[in-house]
Amino acid sequence: MAPFQRLPLQTKGALYVLLLIVAIFLTVSLVVYTSVHRDLEQQLVDENLRMVRDLSGSARSPILTTDLTALQKLVEQAGSNRAVEAAVVTDATGRILASTEMSGLGQKSPEWATGKVQEPPSTSGWNLLPLASDELLKTASHPIEVRDEELGKVHVRFDPAELRQIVAENLNATLRKLLWLGLFTGVVGTAGAFLISGFVTRPIRRLTGQVEAMERELATSAPDEKGGPADGDELARLQYGFERLRSTLDRYLEELDRLHRKQQALNCLATIGEMSAHVAHELRNSLSSLRGAARYLRRHPEATQKTEFSEIIEEEVHRLYEMTEGFLDFSRPFEPQLEERDLCALIQDTCARLATDYENAGVTLESNCSEGRTCLLDPQLIHQALVNLLTNALDVLEPGDRVHLSVESGSDGTRRVIVRDTGPGIPAEDRERIFKPFVTTKTHGSGLGLAVVSKVVLQHGGNVEVDDAPGGGARFTLTLPKAG
Repeated sequence: MAPFQRLPLQTKGALYVLLLIVAIFLTVSLVVYTSVHRDLEQQLVDENLRMVRDLSGSARSPILTTDLTALQKLVEQAGSNRAVEAAVVTDATGRILASTEMSGLGQKSPEWATGKVQEPPSTSGWNLLPLASDELLKTASHPIEVRDEELGKVHVRFDPAELRQIVAENLNATLRKLLWLGLFTGVVGTAGAFLISGFVTRPIRRLTGQVEAMERELATSAPDEKGGPADGDELARLQYGFERLRSTLDRYLEELDRLHRKQQALNCLATIGEMSAHVAHELRNSLSSLRGAARYLRRHPEATQKTEFSEIIEEEVHRLYEMTEGFLDFSRPFEPQLEERDLCALIQDTCARLATDYENAGVTLESNCSEGRTCLLDPQLIHQALVNLLTNALDVLEPGDRVHLSVESGSDGTRRVIVRDTGPGIPAEDRERIFKPFVTTKTHGSGLGLAVVSKVVLQHGGNVEVDDAPGGGARFTLTLPKAG
């Protein structure tokens, strides 16, 4: 792995920020440098042209008075400028009156003296990156005039090498400022880059530490796997840690699934054993009663209690039949055939079928539900669950008690069927076990009624709960999932 990849994430982030700062600084410096360079060249050209104009104005009086000595001094003074290579003053006919080169006095103006009046170069237009001009001002000429009468001209030739040297000298100050600014930007940028990078990467570093701590806590290395720290920055270690955690989680899930299947098998065996013991107990009790009644009738065929023992036989057979039906209802596998039905209409139909039983027991059965509470359900199974629930309630209620059914809509689209009664209620210690098979608080019954209710609701993807009803009694809540 490359050394750069082994650097901490904070250091990498700081280096990236520094590279960005350097790129921005270099770009700005280049723009500033070229702008200053061009401005210096333009300023130098303007100063040279101004010098030529000033020399033209100063030469008027010596020409008018024919004071060639004074005129020669003006030319020599202009020639003392380090940027001036040669300077001449000519009369109206082009004859040289004064020159930095004495040998040229009285001769025609030199070839480089074009006589054209020079104007400053145009600076109009906009360039994203202004570049220095290719050529500086080489020659300049200006007329000597008095009242629109031309007395002569001033010609000046400049040294391009000296001009560029002057520009370079003036640029040195700008370069020194840029260097100091670059040094300051580097120091401040380095500190800021590390601070910003540390702030940005802090959550990643913290998450990496937590993942690695979780690895150590969960012992993510398999027995045949060599565990070791990942090579690289925090992101590489984080990715490595997540991969190991995913592998460990898959391994744990497989183990959990295996244990769950084993636990299910054990629970199934325990339930079968419990059911077998309960069924055997009930069968033994009933068979004992049947055997006793049969023996008595066989020994005393003309006994006056013949009818009484016949009723005992019939009751025990009926009890065995009910227990067998409940056992078959609970153990029978079924798959709900879901269809969209009005839950309120189903509740009202169930109440109508049980109305006679409730009237005979002196218990009031009422429902409060408006139409339009549709839900995906199996009407036969939900009807069976409601019948079991209402029948269980009727067994423990006394004349004058009430049972009330209602339907509510949950905020998540679920439907809740609420069954409240005014009976004795269910003790808190029994609420967790009453939905298990063969668990009952009554003196009679198979203990499968509420187990069937729980199984039906669970098959619909819902759940059933029991708690105290307001004002006393028990309240059962059957929650069915929303449609779709």
